[in-house]
Amino acid sequence: MNKPFARLMKDHFIIQLGWWLLLFSTSILSAQPITEIINFSGDGQMNRLSEPVDFTLDHLGNVYVAGLSSGNVFKVTPQGVITEIVDQGGDDNGNFLREPRDLEVDQSGRVFVLGTVSNNVLRIDEDGTVTEVVDFDGAGTDAKMRKPQDIEIDDVGNLYVLAKETNNVLKITPEGTVTELLDDQGDGLGNQLVNPYDIVIDEGGNAYVIGLQSNNAFRVDQEGNVLQIINFDGAGEQERLQAPRDIEVDASGNVYILGSQSHNVFRITPDGEITEIINFDGDGVNKLIDPQDIVVDLSGNVYVLGKASHNVFQITPEESITEIIDFSGDHDGEILQGPLDMTVDPSGTVYVIGSLSTNAFRVTPEGGITEIIDFTGAGDRQRLIKPGKILADGAGNAYIMGMDSDNVFKIGPGLEPSHIPIESQLSVGLYPNPVQKELFIGWNDWENSEGQMEATVYDLSGRQLFSSNMDQPSLSVASLLPGSYLLLLRGNGVEKWGRFVKR
Repeated sequence: MNKPFARLMKDHFIIQLGWWLLLFSTSILSAQPITEIINFSGDGQMNRLSEPVDFTLDHLGNVYVAGLSSGNVFKVTPQGVITEIVDQGGDDNGNFLREPRDLEVDQSGRVFVLGTVSNNVLRIDEDGTVTEVVDFDGAGTDAKMRKPQDIEIDDVGNLYVLAKETNNVLKITPEGTVTELLDDQGDGLGNQLVNPYDIVIDEGGNAYVIGLQSNNAFRVDQEGNVLQIINFDGAGEQERLQAPRDIEVDASGNVYILGSQSHNVFRITPDGEITEIINFDGDGVNKLIDPQDIVVDLSGNVYVLGKASHNVFQITPEESITEIIDFSGDHDGEILQGPLDMTVDPSGTVYVIGSLSTNAFRVTPEGGITEIIDFTGAGDRQRLIKPGKILADGAGNAYIMGMDSDNVFKIGPGLEPSHIPIESQLSVGLYPNPVQKELFIGWNDWENSEGQMEATVYDLSGRQLFSSNMDQPSLSVASLLPGSYLLLLRGNGVEKWGRFVKR
């Protein structure tokens, strides 16, 4: 055999072997359908999304995304309709929007966006009307607002704004009355507020504010009474509080405060009792280093994320501590590195993003861990770069923002790994296989369905790609990228699976 012919035969064998390996591969990467719901093109009408910095959801499933560099906010409906609801022109009356950094939606669907450089907050009503609700003047002469960095809305529609440079907190009622709730003098007893960093409101309307540089937290009740609830001393002795970066409150009125430099979390009861519920020692074996985020679920479990220790801990109401995910991620090769943000849904499922591993994981209450997205995003150039925030709804969907890829992804429940068919369950005849454009269904399978079928195509991980009603025994797969796929056929009360390779 001459060398050119031998090389040709060898290359042909390798190519064919590659297709067959794809056909019979059962590697599971992710079990969720992934959709890029918005990207740099914004609404597709020259209104771009650049450097998304925050996003939020409303109760109808609409997604709102703020672009830091593009100076605008988009609304994305569940049907995929994208609308720019405010841009750098603000209210078009001279009140501009510069560097939006925080978004909130109230119960009536009104959107509030904070402008850090424009020193204001704008409200966008459902009919599209834009109104500036507070600006640099704040509550008046002695209560200016400069460099706002966080907003919060309570159950009755009051808006709270934290301003970094003026070291104060403003409250704006639904009627538009602006008052200064807290200033740099804190409680007026020598306990100052320096660099207010986060705020949370409990069910009784009490506001809790942490001071990042003053190493403390205050409670302000509805009558305006101010009380420092914790300071640098923490719980006393060696249990100090340094650089608090996050605060949460549970349904019982317990307040949780995270110390990023003291590597701990404190619980403060309504009676004022302070307890350090976790510290640098973590669960006694696995350390907690550089905590950055805490969340509380409906059962009162507290979750704390360690950025430098690459893990998440769960602390139960009984103070039992468990590491629920670590650097090894799903223990199947997909690691978690530099976790930055997390959320928990109503079922108690935790979602966490890895900023350095460029991915996100889902951790179920039973301890199951699944990588739901990685840097490949939704595929076909829809990449995920520098994930910055993750949210979840009550329907099993997760949403993740790519700050450097200028996009937001929606990750649906998809097929559970246990529902992905094994080799013995593949019974549908498909040809040609491998296929380039048109895939045909075996005649017996088509005849038994009485000529009506629904075809759904998944990748090998169980991620749904598309679905189509069929009135003839063929399916176009020309739009698919080369690879191996699963096909589910439903018809006449019967479900059958097949597998094929797209060249």
